[in-house]
Amino acid sequence: MKASNDKQNTLLGDIGWCDGHGSSALFHFNGSEIREREFLRKISDLQYTFMGPDGLLYTWILEAKNCTLKLADPGSKLHTELAKSHPENWGFLTKKHGRYLEISGLAEHMPNIIVFTYLFVEEKRVEYIEAQAHRRRANMSANNLNNLINSENMNNMNNMVQHDAMMQPSNQGIVGTPGIY
Repeated sequence: MKASNDKQNTLLGDIGWCDGHGSSALFHFNGSEIREREFLRKISDLQYTFMGPDGLLYTWILEAKNCTLKLADPGSKLHTELAKSHPENWGFLTKKHGRYLEISGLAEHMPNIIVFTYLFVEEKRVEYIEAQAHRRRANMSANNLNNLINSENMNNMNNMVQHDAMMQPSNQGIVGTPGIY
């Protein structure tokens, strides 16, 4: 993640992504190296919590199309929204715009941390959605295979029933000749 001014870029931090085998991502931020599980606590597949520099607890809530950062006030059930991502809008029903992250003035003391953690949780949101889609496709494929097998079994059973019916003698015998089999 880079911040830019007129003449140079400054590296604010980077994320060393995990290999997917139970290891934790490694954050390099503000001159420190910190493991994901020491900084961001996974509450569920769709919620990550971290302690801000002010000692308060912040929670990213991941949804189908966006992420929202909320400050939980331990004294109440109200949660103050501090940041929200907005997906790209193609302008069919409303004004066209690209993706952006809206940060409330209440969070002006930590915009770098918000952007840094957003980049992490957005990647996790996309991974979760892709995994869900993969599971749906796998389930659909399994269901289609089961339907095909069941359909084949039903066809085989119908053919067997029809075959058995053809093999059984009828009371009518040869057409036009009653009683001759």
